[in-house]
Amino acid sequence: MVSVMSRTTGLLIACLLNVSSYGASTDTSKPKYISAAAELFSLCNASLFEYHHALTAWFSGSMPPADFDVFVDALSLDPEVKLVDTKGHDHGFEDLMKMLKQLHGQEPASIHRPDPTSIVVHMANTSMAFLTFDEHISHSYGSTSIIRTRAACHREPRAASGVSWSSINETSISSG
Repeated sequence: MVSVMSRTTGLLIACLLNVSSYGASTDTSKPKYISAAAELFSLCNASLFEYHHALTAWFSGSMPPADFDVFVDALSLDPEVKLVDTKGHDHGFEDLMKMLKQLHGQEPASIHRPDPTSIVVHMANTSMAFLTFDEHISHSYGSTSIIRTRAACHREPRAASGVSWSSINETSISSG
């Protein structure tokens, strides 16, 4: 997994170098900009995996209901987050919290994991990154679903992860 993440970070840096190559050749801030954007992507990437680990623990019931605040912190959701689920329904923060509380332990053997080879960075700068990735969900009854997610991740110094997710749009690729 580390080599895939390193390759993805390398592709992001190459993309930023290409995009940043337009403009004055004497601009000495480009390396700092590229470094800051790569750092942000690295934080978003780490948060993405922590987010899915927390979903697995919550939905499977291995995280106790009393740890709901710990679970929510691990998700790193912006208070203004908007999630569009696979059925096209919009959910704001409060609606998500209510829904997530009800889903505790509802998928006893499920595993939620992002596919690191599917991560595509559409845009990244020093404060925000827009990405697409596939989430594989292994269900207790033996099948796997795939959800393609477009998401916006932005720098948030107050969050434990250093970032927060402000927009999440899910599309079902395959149902299991």
